[in-house]
Amino acid sequence: MPHTPLSSEARIEKLSKIRDGSENYGEKDILWNYGQTASGSMELMPVFKIPLEYLVYNQRNGRILSRTLSHEANTSMIDAQSESGNKLIQKFLYESAESKNKKTEIDIRKYGQKEVGIVTLDGIVIDGNRRLMTLNNIVANPGDADVSNFNTFKAVILPATLQDATAEVKRLETIYQMGEDEKANYNPIEKYLQAKELFDLKWTEKDVASFMNIKKTDIQKYAQTMALMDEYLEAYGYDSQYTQLDKREDYFLSLNKWLQNFRGAQSARGHDGYTEMDVDLLQMVAFDYIRCFKALDGKDFRKIADGLQPSHIFGNKEIWHDFTEFHNNNIFPLRDQEPEINHEIEDMMNHLNDRDSKFYDASNKLLKDNFYESIQKLKYKKTHNQPSVQINTIETITDQINVKADTFKKPQTQRQLANVAKKIETMIVESGGSSGKLTHIKKISTKLSDLIGTLSDEDLKDGKFLDQMEILSNLVNDLKTEAGG
Repeated sequence: MPHTPLSSEARIEKLSKIRDGSENYGEKDILWNYGQTASGSMELMPVFKIPLEYLVYNQRNGRILSRTLSHEANTSMIDAQSESGNKLIQKFLYESAESKNKKTEIDIRKYGQKEVGIVTLDGIVIDGNRRLMTLNNIVANPGDADVSNFNTFKAVILPATLQDATAEVKRLETIYQMGEDEKANYNPIEKYLQAKELFDLKWTEKDVASFMNIKKTDIQKYAQTMALMDEYLEAYGYDSQYTQLDKREDYFLSLNKWLQNFRGAQSARGHDGYTEMDVDLLQMVAFDYIRCFKALDGKDFRKIADGLQPSHIFGNKEIWHDFTEFHNNNIFPLRDQEPEINHEIEDMMNHLNDRDSKFYDASNKLLKDNFYESIQKLKYKKTHNQPSVQINTIETITDQINVKADTFKKPQTQRQLANVAKKIETMIVESGGSSGKLTHIKKISTKLSDLIGTLSDEDLKDGKFLDQMEILSNLVNDLKTEAGG
């Protein structure tokens, strides 16, 4: 079990004594700048062995920020100095990279702590939370290990408390945890939250890009995408429940790009005459697909509005209208029918995961069918000037129709089939001129002749066929008169 940390005052007293007079175990270069500006210089600081009970996990650690913020949004602030808070943060840390944590424990049990951590003067761990967690786990569950080899944490002690140098400490944490290439196994959403917290501490885009070792344009994209993520959570009543963003990063990046392309001035990538309302609807529809991200992989999702105009659904006005009308009639009502969120529940993440799962079950097939039908229409549009390709497609589809299926005999299916046949006949007549019309009349005559040969006495007894024959006779006489006969 995790220990209960000392009070802040007691920790400051203990760490000050260690820093001022204890034996050190080497030195480490720290990019420290207490003036809290973006620039900094390397400062060689001594490394100490600090008893575990003098240290506190950093609840704003970038590795678990989505977990701590989500928990605090639903309940109350985590008190890292309490036994329960200490235990909760340790749980979040362990679950953030479970397989890697197991390997780290094996390594530390065998070789001891190899990487030096960084802590504030009040004992808050800035770099090394996972190593501290591993040492605490070993002490609590030593097995055949000698606890005395694991009850201290090797770290540099910064000359300031977290409260006194919040912005500078956050900068330092970011550089050591997210700005180094070898750091891995972060939940992708954490980097957006880390950037958001840095902006809240008044660091500039240029500063944050430097801390995270990425381009300034990428940081701008982080800010836009984070704002979009917050809108997504708000749309479903999930405000600050950042765990609900897991595995959805690429989808948000795509949607953010679309919105940047289509908002404001008209883009040639969108369908002709689209409005801001269309863009708002694009966002709403995309949110449902993001929520049910398993319905479409990222490659298919991008076909909603990514690329040049002919390549996506939003690029064709007619297809876009049908696509959104179906969504409006079939998916939006499912959102209205969802039960209220239970804000009293303790395990909010599992509660919301279950809620999302039920929505997925109800909407998955509808979302897929609407998407793939729209993509099929898009393919047909692309072959508009290739009638032979389109006819081949029609022929292939016709060959696949199961005429023995019960649904084939339904009146609605028969009406649809008759409508298709009528459209095809109309196309043949209109495209063939006089010769086409003559050919069509010959086909009708042949069909009529074949049909007459199949009629039985039972078919003819009620007089309905006789009525139709009279209508046909009148039409033939009219045609003869028009033709000079």
